[in-house]
Amino acid sequence: MNNNDAQLKAATSDLASLSRVEHKLALTEASNLERVLNLLLPRLLSRIGSNHVNQMTHKNDKQLQEVYKKIQTKLVSMLSHTMKRVRSDPNCKLPCYDILKLLA
Repeated sequence: MNNNDAQLKAATSDLASLSRVEHKLALTEASNLERVLNLLLPRLLSRIGSNHVNQMTHKNDKQLQEVYKKIQTKLVSMLSHTMKRVRSDPNCKLPCYDILKLLA
C-alpha cells in the first residue's frame, strides 16, 4: 500500500467516523447538549483547520481531494446543526476558553 492509498483510507475512515458522530449529535438530548459540546466543539473547529491543510497539501490527488471536500461539508453541517441547537437554548453554554485556545 503506497502513501496515497494509506491517506485515502485514513480520510475515508475519518469521514465515516464523522458521520457516526453527526448522528450521535443529532440524537443528543437537550439536557446533555452542553456536556457534549464541551468535548466536541473544540475538536470540530480544530478539524476544519487541519482538513483545510490536508486539502492544500494534496492538490494533485483528485480522489483524496474528493474525500477531503466531503469531510469539509460534513464538518460545516455539524457546526450548522450545533448553532441551530445552541440558538434555540439560551441556557446552553459554549466552551469559549477551549475555543479561544485554538487561536493561540
